[in-house]
Amino acid sequence: MFSRRFSAPKGILCRGVGRWMSAASVGLMLTLATVFAADSDIVINEIMYNPESGDPLEQYVELYNTGSDSLNISGWALAEGIDFTFPAGTSMGPGDYLVVTKSQTTFLQYYAADQVLGDFEGELSVTGETLQLVNGSATVVDAVTYSAVAPWPVEGPDFGASIGVVNPYADNNDGGNWAAHNPPEEGGTPGSANYGFAPEIPVPDGWYSSDIGFVLAEGAFRQSGDIFAVTGSGADIWGIEDGMRFAYRKLSGDGSIMARVVTLDYTALHGKAAVMIRQSLDADSPNVAVVKKPNKGAANVTRSYRLTVGGGTAETAGPAFSTPTWLKVERIGDQFIGSYSLTGEESSWIDLG
Repeated sequence: MFSRRFSAPKGILCRGVGRWMSAASVGLMLTLATVFAADSDIVINEIMYNPESGDPLEQYVELYNTGSDSLNISGWALAEGIDFTFPAGTSMGPGDYLVVTKSQTTFLQYYAADQVLGDFEGELSVTGETLQLVNGSATVVDAVTYSAVAPWPVEGPDFGASIGVVNPYADNNDGGNWAAHNPPEEGGTPGSANYGFAPEIPVPDGWYSSDIGFVLAEGAFRQSGDIFAVTGSGADIWGIEDGMRFAYRKLSGDGSIMARVVTLDYTALHGKAAVMIRQSLDADSPNVAVVKKPNKGAANVTRSYRLTVGGGTAETAGPAFSTPTWLKVERIGDQFIGSYSLTGEESSWIDLG
């Protein structure tokens, strides 16, 4: 896996490849990726405020990490309706759930979850209130004002069910984005996906995202602050057809894209992080890419290119570098050119052509 921070296109690059593309797409391609977690990746995801027994000791609040990297939340706190400070050493990996209980002892009589903390002070209101998640700097990271009236789920909580976010990438302060657990006699799903869980990851304005060619699992693309996260699978970006996730902007005329590969683990033989300009979203489309490979002891920064539809892919080998490494590909007229840099500074780019 790897992490990347993207900047606006710019730079002086090298000599180019081919004469194709009156219109094109410029973007990011990969098999697997993660990015630095942002505080806003952690969301309030499930609330058990009115258990069937009426016993407040069965109350709990669940957090979910929507991001693609781990985040240390030591010193963070749940505030407003209840009070709880996360102890030292508390962290949440990508896709992790963390449950904060009114009583750990009581909770564990009914549920099993990987990460369970407690006990929080106060009680969750059965009529609704505001819950805040604040980071170590006392900045509000997430806030939810739930209610026992529509558009918030009503019938389920009346019968002892928890309420959970349907799409954690959308507004979790919108009651219409919550659903009551069903059947209500089960209580809830602390530590696992909510009832009705249907994540839909938003794409940044002006960007598009698509799987290209054959992939084993659907990829995704989203934005967290100034960091873009792309996740995907595919056999390789090579040969006569590519298999990958491609996050892109449409390009008409000159343009470029630059990325910084911060970390890159060996996840598969042909796993790659890259920037690319390609003619179309067809698997056999002409393209030019600057690629960072995870293999060690070999040329792992290369420029690859396919000059014709359905043609083979060739590459120009560069050096072997550890990460972080900056990659760039640019179109200038009919030239499609690539370079790399260890610092990203204007004068540091090295021609791969």
